[in-house]
Amino acid sequence: LLGVTPFPAIVLDGNGRILYANRTAQEILQERDGIEQHFDRFKLQRPEDEIRFLTLLGNSGAATNTDTDASILRIERPSGRRAYAVTVFRAPGQDALHPLWVVFISDTSERMTLRPRWIEAMFDVTRGEARVLALVSEGMSAEDVGANLRIATATVRVHLRNVYRKLKINRQSDLVATILKAIMPMYACDTAQGGRDDVGNAPGSSACEAA
Repeated sequence: LLGVTPFPAIVLDGNGRILYANRTAQEILQERDGIEQHFDRFKLQRPEDEIRFLTLLGNSGAATNTDTDASILRIERPSGRRAYAVTVFRAPGQDALHPLWVVFISDTSERMTLRPRWIEAMFDVTRGEARVLALVSEGMSAEDVGANLRIATATVRVHLRNVYRKLKINRQSDLVATILKAIMPMYACDTAQGGRDDVGNAPGSSACEAA
């Protein structure tokens, strides 16, 4: 599934060693613009970012909820382009003492292809909430989401509060991780069946979505 997700995706072991990186992730690693592969390890170029990341991996055994524990790191880029938003969460079903980590990298200067119709269908949220969540999952701030959708930032925050309540989630990082993990199978189905690359104004009719 990570091979077809629109997000650059990487799987790491508990020591930060790269076990898998999809094609778009490999391209980012090769650019070495704030993020790189150092031998076989995932590395953030700024020392302060690397310390935060290693601290996150080092604390892997402390949390108990392996399905939702997540963090978002904003990674500044030496090129001067807008920061990456890196979402890191533990792969579900793993041994808490020897976890695997999933890393999604969002380029906040570019739009991804996350479809609001998937979010609306899977989480029982409104169309407006789904549109907000799609952009938040791509690494946008509330202000950027408001500008993109031409709505007030306060309205964006209201949508987010409503979703937190519905999904019983308290942190944005956990919200993003929950959405990304849930839509990966949807994206795989849609890709396999030749789904439209739309913005999600109408639900598709594939058997995958009906399942």
